[in-house]
Amino acid sequence: MYHSLRIEPLGISLIVNHGERLTDVLRTYGVEFPCGGKGLCGNCKVRILSGVVEKTAAHKELLERKKLYDNWCLACFAYVEDDLTIEIPYGEMSVQTDNDDVCPGNIENGFAVSVDLGSTTVVVQLINLETGSVLCTKTGLNPQSAYGTDIISRVSYSMTSKECRDIMTGVIRNYIGSQINSIISDFPDIQIKRIRMVGNTVMHHLFIGHDVSCLARAPFQSEHNSNFIFSPDELGWNIASDCDVEFLPNISHFVGSDILAGIISCGMYNSEKYLLLVDLGTNGEIVLGNKTRMWCTSTAAGPAFEGINISCGMRASTGAISEVEYKDDKFEVSTIGGVNPLGLCGSGLVEAIYTLLENDMIDCMGNILSDNHEGFELAEGVKLMPEDIREFQLAKAAIAAGVQLLVKYSSISVDDISCVYITGGLGNYINFSKIIRLGLIPGIGIDKFCRMSNAALSGCKMLLFKSEYNKIGNILDRMCYCPLESDSDFMDFYCNNMYFPIE
Repeated sequence: MYHSLRIEPLGISLIVNHGERLTDVLRTYGVEFPCGGKGLCGNCKVRILSGVVEKTAAHKELLERKKLYDNWCLACFAYVEDDLTIEIPYGEMSVQTDNDDVCPGNIENGFAVSVDLGSTTVVVQLINLETGSVLCTKTGLNPQSAYGTDIISRVSYSMTSKECRDIMTGVIRNYIGSQINSIISDFPDIQIKRIRMVGNTVMHHLFIGHDVSCLARAPFQSEHNSNFIFSPDELGWNIASDCDVEFLPNISHFVGSDILAGIISCGMYNSEKYLLLVDLGTNGEIVLGNKTRMWCTSTAAGPAFEGINISCGMRASTGAISEVEYKDDKFEVSTIGGVNPLGLCGSGLVEAIYTLLENDMIDCMGNILSDNHEGFELAEGVKLMPEDIREFQLAKAAIAAGVQLLVKYSSISVDDISCVYITGGLGNYINFSKIIRLGLIPGIGIDKFCRMSNAALSGCKMLLFKSEYNKIGNILDRMCYCPLESDSDFMDFYCNNMYFPIE
């Protein structure tokens, strides 16, 4: 028995088997399942335009908690048992790139490709090694997100079996290979000399094919953080066999080669002054140092900042609330793309909580100063719940504690930090004055903040050149990884930063 399935706004019509799980159908079309389709997060919402989806008690309970009603279902709970027309409430995502030309110390002949493999997005660029110019950029969403939006979900899926791990490895290798093939089609007369890739530790392990279970249990350490070189044939890529494909080394177990590239990009590796690099993406990685010594750490902060674990959270794509104000006793919001609000992205979360704090709707502890314990309706269908405020506090406390811990390890004063570079998915959108007010990065004035659109990609381009590539060993030798969980002061730092600063 078969049923018709129409997917809007994609305009796709399918014939599917009776009883087929909606999750299995939608994964093919790039739909994200933040918890990996396990029925835990309630964020794979789908609007039912026509037809009937039968709902279990557990399905109805989660829908009620998410403030979703009869014309909604959650894909991970739903089965196709009727002819359906559904709407996926997601839009186009703006992928952060860096299209600036590179100015290396020594030019070379030929062409090369840099790849920024992010957990959310992927950017592939073709570079002319003789001029340092960017000839072509290909961007897209990481297809692994169909198996879990956040890193923890992907690690969990990969640990299910070797077959699942091979799926995660295969989908990302195939995707990047297709992007490179697209570049070759655009530039058929060139030959790619080398390809260098950067990403966080989990992306590094999954692309290479390493077991990631070591990153999911104590002592959370891996023996496979070094670089890895492939031939195109090993990856199944249809490019010249003498092209080297290298995934650059991680700095430590939870600080990847994307941060190594960021250190190159911001110039920390040869700076006399102390610099602070903060990556506010899926993970929260922090590096403090100069050309003499560097200290780094990683914090579990990213999911909230990217809209994951937030009641109406979503990625920073069309329809996501990105700005919030409170005027004449009502909320006014702006969305990415200027369309009707669909949810709340990371920058919108910062804006909403800042607005609540400044208008005395919450106190410095994050408590709601009214009887409004059902949350704040920012726009029709988009609510900020008390648990969302707590989730933000947990995330911002982790970042703030990480910064303070590095200051402690380095024995320098925050006054000695000459510049704070903010990068990552959230870092491209947030208002610096508002994150300072909320205490995200304590003790540093706004005049020292600088935004970097994509430090990982920028640094990866520089590392295509031998003159910069040869500095990797020196950076790793000067780096000290500071684990948060084993530091006696971390919990004090963390708890103290849960609250918002009192003005």
